Amino acid sequence: MVSLLLASVVTGQRAIIARVVLIGVFLILTTPVSAHAIARAAYQRDERMETPGAVDQSGHGLSVQPGDGSTHRREGAAKADAADRSG
Repeated sequence: MVSLLLASVVTGQRAIIARVVLIGVFLILTTPVSAHAIARAAYQRDERMETPGAVDQSGHGLSVQPGDGSTHRREGAAKADAADRSG
């Protein structure tokens, strides 16, 4: 983003600089919102966290422990998935 801003400053055109600043503001505002939406959707589907060292703070046992090959999901999520597929 900084390199794009520097490149736009080199042109000296206010319109280009304004566009780059607006793009930066848009990205700063929308990135956390989209990350939250993705995380919320994963939580509602009871997707397990597979990142090494992930800490499950929800208390629902969604983190995968080393050597844990299980794919356990809560019963409600499994029923919801089955209902979606039979749809």
